[in-house]
Amino acid sequence: MKKVLLTDFFGVLGSEDAPLFFRRYVPEKEVPLWVEQYFHRGDRGEWTFEEIIQHISQDMKLDPEYIRHEIFSIPEPHQAYIDLLREEKKLGKKIVLVSNASDTLPDVLMKRFGIADLFDYSYISYQHKVTKPDPKVFSIVLDAIHEKGEDCLFVDDNKNNLVPARTFSIETILYEDTKEVREKIRACMND
Repeated sequence: MKKVLLTDFFGVLGSEDAPLFFRRYVPEKEVPLWVEQYFHRGDRGEWTFEEIIQHISQDMKLDPEYIRHEIFSIPEPHQAYIDLLREEKKLGKKIVLVSNASDTLPDVLMKRFGIADLFDYSYISYQHKVTKPDPKVFSIVLDAIHEKGEDCLFVDDNKNNLVPARTFSIETILYEDTKEVREKIRACMND
């Protein structure tokens, strides 16, 4: 039985935003390059969200307000997964956010999804300037929540992010489908 559920945001709690935004404007094969060039800098705390918007605006010749609106409106919550996290929290489990994100996540998307109060601790990469899959992320999280890795379960939609978690004896689940993940989480958290 696990005491702590660590969860990613984009692709798990809700849909992705940056790749979907860029798919509207650049060829599919270029999307990862655009995401890296702009959003990963925000994830690493090198640029604020507003700086990201300004750079995209200059390079793509789009209105900054339009870009901001589009990026905030794209992610949709995975409500069944969020409901499961709320159920686990009611059972006394710690719920911890572990997300690569810029400074907008806590102020905009968590409020929009109605989950700002869900987490016992939030690791948002821009604050620490360290992104998954760097193992330092999990060291920081475990120290902050005062728990052992073997007492934790981590859910992420990127298999590369699961590997360093396992080095801390954190059990992992690759998020692909909410129904399947719900069953796995229930089994890990409550057996």
